Amino acid sequence: MTNKSTILLFGQTGVGKSSLGNILLNDQNAFKISDKPESETKITLGKLNENEDIFVIDTPGCQDSEGKDKEHYNQMIEYIKSQNDLKVILLVYNYCENEEKNNLNKSNKTNLEMINNIFKDIDIGNHLGVFFTHFYSKETDEQTKKEKENLKLKEINKILKSSESNIPIFYGNIIKGKEIKMETKAEILRIIKWAKTLKPIDIKKANEKAIEKARNIEEDIQHKVEMEGDYIIEYDLIKKREVITYYDNSIKEGPWSNPEKKNEHRRLNEELIKKKEEERKEKEREEKLKKEKEEENERRKKEEQRLREKIRNVRVSNYYEPPAYHRRNNFNIPSFNIPIYRHEFAGGRGQFSVNAECNIF
Repeated sequence: MTNKSTILLFGQTGVGKSSLGNILLNDQNAFKISDKPESETKITLGKLNENEDIFVIDTPGCQDSEGKDKEHYNQMIEYIKSQNDLKVILLVYNYCENEEKNNLNKSNKTNLEMINNIFKDIDIGNHLGVFFTHFYSKETDEQTKKEKENLKLKEINKILKSSESNIPIFYGNIIKGKEIKMETKAEILRIIKWAKTLKPIDIKKANEKAIEKARNIEEDIQHKVEMEGDYIIEYDLIKKREVITYYDNSIKEGPWSNPEKKNEHRRLNEELIKKKEEERKEKEREEKLKKEKEEENERRKKEEQRLREKIRNVRVSNYYEPPAYHRRNNFNIPSFNIPIYRHEFAGGRGQFSVNAECNIF
């Protein structure tokens, strides 16, 4: 077995991968076939056609009606990576499938994305082929056929970024329980002949983490605002973690990193500075008023003291000397007080008076 050729079948559930594999192996019982929408193929498995030295690998449909778990995808990828004689990756499509807006549906895109992930470091352009099942040659015009081919090739090259533009396309109408038509047999022979002309893919370069659909860095950003003296400090506190999405859409979240301060910005707190300035000016005004009041009180105190001293030195004779005829001692009248001196002083913010009196007998 010196020129064994391994053919990998890829496609969504129900397009006829297992039936095509049985024809390639010339064994109708090699892979189980079901009429139900659920995939009959549960795990990735390969069978050998010893007469042709053809080894065919049948895979479960990606995102089929039952769904898949990470374990099944991992088994498929590990199985593919173990095949040192892999020469052909045959993308299987249902020709009668109507894809909306001339775009591949979600499952077909997932198939291509997975292939691209497994062989991302390998140029697999000249190892790719397309097989259309459910093709009825008598009911298909050349224009419709050409449009189908262009749609598939455009999307394949877009996702796989292949350097090979001349991807071979094959057609067949495989009906369970019915004899294979000559047109389909001719296409099968063409596939086998093409496979034998190719060199094996360097599978050692296959992606070790092909089960992963995507690796992303998730960030948790908290905006912080703090005060420091007369400054407002704003910054972002950032934590990061790695999030891995697998092809069964399960997610693994890594641990959060330690918070890291970024995008720090300092600015003067103008409101605080203005408030402090107003408080300072108010304090100065209060101190000034207090000082003025103390000075006024001191001045009034001194003035009052001066007047009191002056009054103590006043004599009645200096202000009133009664005539001689009033100097009598025999007035029979009661004694009473007569004010003989009055001094008023108005100064500052108040007014007061000092009276000097004498008694008359």
